[in-house]
Amino acid sequence: MLLANKQALPLFFLLAGLVALSSSIIIQSQWFSTQSDLLAMAVTADLTFVIPLAYVIIARRSKLPIISVIPVFLLSILLASFLLPAHQHQYLDVIKLLAGPAELAAIAFIVYKLRKGIKEVQSHKALHFDFAASLEKTLKAHVKHRRARALICTEIAVFYYGLFAWRGGPEQNPKTQSFSYHRKSLYSLFVLALICAATFEGIAIHFLLAQWSTVVAWLLTGLSVYGLVFLLADFNAARKRTIFIEDDVLVIRIGLRWQTRICIDDIAAITCGAPSKSQQDNAYLKAVLIGDSNLLIELKTENTASGLYGIIRSFDRIGLAVDEPEELRAALNCAIANSRQRETRD
Repeated sequence: MLLANKQALPLFFLLAGLVALSSSIIIQSQWFSTQSDLLAMAVTADLTFVIPLAYVIIARRSKLPIISVIPVFLLSILLASFLLPAHQHQYLDVIKLLAGPAELAAIAFIVYKLRKGIKEVQSHKALHFDFAASLEKTLKAHVKHRRARALICTEIAVFYYGLFAWRGGPEQNPKTQSFSYHRKSLYSLFVLALICAATFEGIAIHFLLAQWSTVVAWLLTGLSVYGLVFLLADFNAARKRTIFIEDDVLVIRIGLRWQTRICIDDIAAITCGAPSKSQQDNAYLKAVLIGDSNLLIELKTENTASGLYGIIRSFDRIGLAVDEPEELRAALNCAIANSRQRETRD
């Protein structure tokens, strides 16, 4: 019987926690000081083999990707290094020899999957005019777990939009009218100011931390660089992933943050301006880059939007901050009128 995805990870963390707790108790016991070699081997085996094995069993029963056992294995080695005394790492040092090949295997697997799917992405992109949507469609055939697929899509999209996809126009059907939302916002200035501040402060903090720990300094610097790439990716995605109407569907894409499709017939009302406080509840989605919204779309039925790392939000009202709200409102009203005329004729 398959485990539900919501049950799989809590169950694994519970089992891993019990193994870590029992190992810690053994290490702290009087018995460990008298039988240290034998118990060090047993604890090393429990932490570096039992925990990954438990993950593999749970992953197979809940359809989690088996390749994800590699980071679990590497983390179990770190846990064993932390719990075991330094003079009892002789067995762990042998296990560590497998860490390098495990990392290379993970990288090789990812590269293989990406190379295999790149032609599919290109063919799907010709239909979707959207790299992120094409990547999601391609990965569905290779990664069954939704959360894992969303994580991979987000990370690839961050580096694609942050480093490579700066040339070209909006990612959409050239026959459709696009509505931008980044030109008149202050988001570009916000990103520029944050990059400048993070660069100068990051250099100073790096040299300050390097006096205490070089590893921590480079780790923090790496996280800061990733944060800057993420900011650039979100801004570039906002340039390319515009809002448009196609086939009686309003396609909303807000940078890398939110994307949703709304049927024209499902729109109940469109008003310019920011919503009132009474309208801002759990059913309201504020889909803007920065600041307040200037267009509120109310729906007849509940819809969903997908966000970063597989986040799903339900809403029946969505607030947008577009550069030309009146133009989008007029286009939507025209699309609604055309749809009603077709229904009348039919």
